[in-house]
Amino acid sequence: MGWELSLIPEDFTKVLKLPKALIIGCVNQFIVLPLLAFLLIQIFHTESYISIGVMILAVCPGGVTSNIITRVCSGNLALSVTFMSVASIASVITVPLILVNRLSHFSTKLDMGIKLSYIKTVMQIIAIVLLPIIIGMSIRNYTPILAGKVTRYLKLFSVIIFILILLSILLQALQ
Repeated sequence: MGWELSLIPEDFTKVLKLPKALIIGCVNQFIVLPLLAFLLIQIFHTESYISIGVMILAVCPGGVTSNIITRVCSGNLALSVTFMSVASIASVITVPLILVNRLSHFSTKLDMGIKLSYIKTVMQIIAIVLLPIIIGMSIRNYTPILAGKVTRYLKLFSVIIFILILLSILLQALQ
């Protein structure tokens, strides 16, 4: 929301020319975080359903809100978007792969199965991640003055939406 209008193709070129941060993020997301979650589950001997929930959280990449937070904090937006895109696309393979192996370990008492539609997941990733980036970058490329004017308001709108989402989560947790 708004961050798409601030990106240009050169932002992604810089990230790909110096991929160290992207590689570290991917290693942490796909290897370290699931292993750490599994280790903590083993140490604390959690119930099967809690173990499964923790593993699901550990293998699923962050969402679009990470880009909003990066934008608000003046972080490397291109790196954030690139990582989120790579992680989201890779999650089509990594989530089922890791979960299927780990769920059988935890679901001895529970009869569970995970069913993911690969085509639907890929289409959702394109709609949620890639399409807004392409639209925002196109608007900036073809109408930079409009993009400059709108970006300021969209940044504020993004912060407001993020706060509303957090409040909604907190209210649901308190009920």
